[in-house]
Amino acid sequence: LPDSHHKRRPQRLRINLPAAIDVNGDIRQVHMIDISLAGASIEVQTKLKQGSELRIAIDGFGRKKALVRWWREGFAGVQFLAPIPFNDLAVWSARLPDDEYLP
Repeated sequence: LPDSHHKRRPQRLRINLPAAIDVNGDIRQVHMIDISLAGASIEVQTKLKQGSELRIAIDGFGRKKALVRWWREGFAGVQFLAPIPFNDLAVWSARLPDDEYLP
């Protein structure tokens, strides 16, 4: 098959960062375990409904609108409604302290 038929996931950076989500005014503290241009994986104590919209506050990016793509046993994947530009993510990740970036 031609390359156009393969949807590749953007490269993910494994990280260990606190973040917060806002689900209809209910603010919850979460832990971000990876991030990509298109979204992030988070550790969250309460169940999130697939397809629901939320805002995720990420230090250095502010609040980003996202959709919940999946939730499983305390972990969720969110897709940003507006992807992070590559250069912005590269500069942001270069500023992370060593203990927050997991190679």
